Amino acid sequence: MYQLVLTTCPDEIVAKNIAQHLVTEKLAACVNIVPNITSIYCWQDELHCDNEVQLLIKTDENIFAALSDRINQLHPYTRST
Repeated sequence: MYQLVLTTCPDEIVAKNIAQHLVTEKLAACVNIVPNITSIYCWQDELHCDNEVQLLIKTDENIFAALSDRINQLHPYTRST
C-alpha cells in the first residue's frame, strides 16, 4: 500500500537535498516540492509564522519507518517530542 508523507523544510536547498536523498536511496518513489507556504505553529510556547517549503513524499507504507528515520537524520529542525 502506498502513502503520502508530508514534511516542511526551511528553504528549497534543504528541501531538494532531502528529496534527492530519499529518491536516490529508494525510500521514496517521488517527492514534490511546493515552495512558498506559510506555516503557523507553536514552538517552545511561542506562536510562530514562517515561510517554508512543503515536501509531498510518495512512498510504500512498508518502508515508512526507514523513511522517517532518514528524514530525521537529514532535517535541520529539532523535534518537539
